[in-house]
Amino acid sequence: MRPSAFALPTSVLLACAILAGCAAAPSGPSTLPRRTKSGSADMAAAPSAQAPQPTSSSAPIAQAPQPSAQRPPATGTFEDARRHLVRGAAAIEMAKNDSELTVAADEFQMATEISPEWAFAWMNLGQVQARLGRLQEAMGSYKRYLVLAPNDKDAARISDELIKLEFRMEQATRIQGRAGTWVGSGRGWYTATAESNRLVLKCANEMMSSGELDANTFWTDTPKPPQREFQLELQGAKVTGSSSRSELTVGKCTVPAEVVEVAGTYDEAAGRLSLKFPRSRFSAKTTLNLFLDPVDCAGVSVLEKPVVEVVLYGPLPQGGIGAQVDTAYKPGAVFIRYEWAGHLGVTSVFNPAAQAAGLQAKDEILAIDGVRVNTLDPGDALRRIYGAPGTVVTLSVLHKKAKEPVDIKITRINLSR
Repeated sequence: MRPSAFALPTSVLLACAILAGCAAAPSGPSTLPRRTKSGSADMAAAPSAQAPQPTSSSAPIAQAPQPSAQRPPATGTFEDARRHLVRGAAAIEMAKNDSELTVAADEFQMATEISPEWAFAWMNLGQVQARLGRLQEAMGSYKRYLVLAPNDKDAARISDELIKLEFRMEQATRIQGRAGTWVGSGRGWYTATAESNRLVLKCANEMMSSGELDANTFWTDTPKPPQREFQLELQGAKVTGSSSRSELTVGKCTVPAEVVEVAGTYDEAAGRLSLKFPRSRFSAKTTLNLFLDPVDCAGVSVLEKPVVEVVLYGPLPQGGIGAQVDTAYKPGAVFIRYEWAGHLGVTSVFNPAAQAAGLQAKDEILAIDGVRVNTLDPGDALRRIYGAPGTVVTLSVLHKKAKEPVDIKITRINLSR
């Protein structure tokens, strides 16, 4: 005999107090399993308007989420499903924070596997999944609940929760869209990670410029790039945070690490971060012997500490021209250069389509889609070369020893493969 209402155990009621807004078990044939004479659990025959039967002709909307691939689906009687629900409630009571709700989610999941048309179990599962940040799964559980109990007293609230989850997923997608590869006005390539309103950008290939370091280094003693990192908080268009640079060995001298506060702006639509911060310019001189071998550090000092602006562009799209370019290129230069001089050179071409279009190693790119390269900073120049795979970019190119540039159209290829 099936009871007319489900008596919720005390532990589940405590779980309701923890999971704010958790409802008492919905009553009615669309939510509660029916007992058979043998004591096994059977699903109540629900009216088609409230709970479609799980047949092959059922609509694909709100299909029950599948159990984890790490274990087979749970089986048993309705008493087993109820036991898992109570165990999940106990797990909620024991959890010290949201991250410890995984066990409760597992127990509620098993309850839904044993009694897949028990709407109350789906609602509890959805609430825990939402707290764990498993938004897509929570939406599936909530939708399943609404199919099984569309007229339940909590249905309107769960419908509102679905709208909130959709918004949270949109925001999460937007935030994750900030992660990826960024390029800087100082020629550095940054790897960005994003979480909530935080953005962390790390770079390990940007040499110290003459605006940062005055040192008597030689080609045999070229310093390595320091580790750079921006830790930023984004509040709309406003940016705050810190900039750090690691310690650096230059000749026989050690330039100390530096950490400073950063302020700036973020144009999300344009993919542009503008950051201002005080940055020290160091002098690091190494004494040399008659054979120009470094002997000792003559001293490290701060020459000045002006406020500088660094602009970062990103994240870069996955489409590119399929060529390596040099932002320190200078026509006719003999020595290795490390700083932008308004010239963008091609060092190699690995995209056959770009080769067929006429792009060659040692070409100089003068303009990108009509914008002259010498009017841009190196980060902006690189960003304009990238775009969605399949799109076309027009480059004005000067071949080696040529007197006049030519325009080349290149279809961008997917560089993420």
